[in-house]
Amino acid sequence: MIQMADVGVGICGWEGRQALMASDFAMGQFRFLKRLLLVHGHWNYHHLGYVVLYNFYRNAVFVLMLFCSCISSLEFRKSWGIVPVFKVGYLVRDLMFELNALS
Repeated sequence: MIQMADVGVGICGWEGRQALMASDFAMGQFRFLKRLLLVHGHWNYHHLGYVVLYNFYRNAVFVLMLFCSCISSLEFRKSWGIVPVFKVGYLVRDLMFELNALS
């Protein structure tokens, strides 16, 4: 079942390490699963939405610039277009862990 799922989470237990070897993520206890789903899942959903919207906006601006500059070279601007995506992936957190976690 772990291999057929989109994301497999294995819990380390007394029965051995077979579940851990077949899973995508390994947990020591079930209580760690709450943080993985609620906090990291929320951050991932937020970042993915931002990246998709940013890419639509960036591509629309590049097409507009191509038409305005009569299809000249834009390689410099394309090479720096990925920087905000990395910024979102590493720095942006919309909610703190304490506010997002259910105790």
